[in-house]
Amino acid sequence: MSVKISQLTSGVPAQVTDLVPIARAGVNYSLTAVSIAALGSGPRPNRGNWHGWSCNGVSNASGAVCYSDQVQIAWNGGATFGEVPATATEPQYYTVVTGPSGPTGCSGMYNSPQYGGFTVGILASAMQRIMISSAADCRYWVGAIDSSIGTPIGANDLAFDILSHNFIGFRYSAGAGDTHWMAVTCNGVSQTTVDTGFAPDTAHGHVFEMQGSSGNVVFLIDGAVVATVSTNVPTVVLRIINDTENLSGAPVTLSVAYMYWETTV
Repeated sequence: MSVKISQLTSGVPAQVTDLVPIARAGVNYSLTAVSIAALGSGPRPNRGNWHGWSCNGVSNASGAVCYSDQVQIAWNGGATFGEVPATATEPQYYTVVTGPSGPTGCSGMYNSPQYGGFTVGILASAMQRIMISSAADCRYWVGAIDSSIGTPIGANDLAFDILSHNFIGFRYSAGAGDTHWMAVTCNGVSQTTVDTGFAPDTAHGHVFEMQGSSGNVVFLIDGAVVATVSTNVPTVVLRIINDTENLSGAPVTLSVAYMYWETTV
């Protein structure tokens, strides 16, 4: 016998036999009421393991604090910084514009070391919303680097296609011949690079995300899995970072809407 949800006896726990019918594309499905009730159980989300920063209208990214964290900006080769307002389709971005002639060295943003970091083993999600201005004569890194490195951008630690530091994240490098964003893991000695199949887009922002999973790193762009890497995964503490470099041409812009990471504990 079918009983409408509104007709279930008030105060009586959900029964295994209670069904919620669903009709989709001519096929009938059903959910048990007890499975729906289970969704409301368990602990509430805890903001204690949320960390990050977002562009919120201040003139200096180092002064913008959100989710309890602060970022540092660093540059080489005459880079400049600014903001672009939100549009009908994009959020507000903080912009990093390289110098006019390359190679300019690295410029970008990273999580301040005093705010800690994460390991792949406890990483639930690390994500950044990024927009780029060019796919020619430039290199971008979006990810997380060894937190023990004091000045990773100022020291040009990302001014290479093959890294010598612990890192997980995304690379696009015209100098390396990339035609897509590449998923990268590096344990400080060896690097694994996997083609995500996602081409650089200079017209829209995208969310670049990494998740830890049983020692692997799962890479996502706009919520879709684009790679899973299990080799050369670092075990050290990492901190979130982004970087751009003009290799030889006109200035290039890296726009950052937010940087966010969350752990499982």
